[in-house]
Amino acid sequence: MKQLFAVAVAMFASLSVVSGALAVPSELAHVTTVYDGLRLCPTGTPVANVYQSVVNDPDVGLAGNVWAYENYTRQIVIYRLSSGSYCAGSNYSGTFWGVPGATSPGGANTVGVGVFGSIGGGWRTTVFTGTWRAIVPVTGAIPSSINGGYDNWDDLFFADVQGLNIALWTYTYNGGTHGWWANRSLTGNFGDIV
Repeated sequence: MKQLFAVAVAMFASLSVVSGALAVPSELAHVTTVYDGLRLCPTGTPVANVYQSVVNDPDVGLAGNVWAYENYTRQIVIYRLSSGSYCAGSNYSGTFWGVPGATSPGGANTVGVGVFGSIGGGWRTTVFTGTWRAIVPVTGAIPSSINGGYDNWDDLFFADVQGLNIALWTYTYNGGTHGWWANRSLTGNFGDIV
């Protein structure tokens, strides 16, 4: 896990340099670029550890509008906690490009022209129940997701799912000279990208 974290941080740092990013603002210095959602599930047996490319995923800001689109790769790990009981976590990193004129992610301004940058983040699910029936490999790469990231990834592994929601999440966006945006379930949102 430490190696995955180090690689993701290195990728994020290199994307930041390429995009002409400024130094991290002091209020964001404590924000991690990769969410360790995989450690936050209750102890269980891993039954899937897969990677998926997500293309053209619309990102919705605080005003409820699509302010950007994203391309990223995510790792999804599913844990069996007991017979029929599961939890899943995801880490991902990639890039985003803004929708000019859209309300900004923080909701206080509009997105400018030529806004792009890097993202990192992830989520952890609630504990949920379901009937295991993987229709894709349980290790390695699985088919890409086009035009949406959440799009029922659980359908690739389960039938009859009950109680599945995203319990914790954090997403950080580095827009270089256009700003930073952090959207986190535990500590709230701060910054903006314009």
